Amino acid sequence: MAPNDPAQLDHERRLRRLEEARLVVENTLLAMIELDRREAAKSEQHAASIAESKSRMAHIEQTLAEIGDKLNGLIGWAEGSIKPKRPGESNGPQA
Repeated sequence: MAPNDPAQLDHERRLRRLEEARLVVENTLLAMIELDRREAAKSEQHAASIAESKSRMAHIEQTLAEIGDKLNGLIGWAEGSIKPKRPGESNGPQA
């Protein structure tokens, strides 16, 4: 084939276009892989954050339960230490 053969030039032009298309596809795939990697990292970070939040919530619930038990004990103690009024007694000192 001659260097200026139209069939040869058309073939070379098609090869260049195919190579450009291959590069576009390759770059797109690399970008998609990077996006997937970042999304996986975010998902892992989110899962760790949720686990930490659940742990903190369990600690708060345990602390609240302990406070409730202590308050109930204090209320019981206070009720037992207050003497019931007898009929005819006043609430405070009399003038």
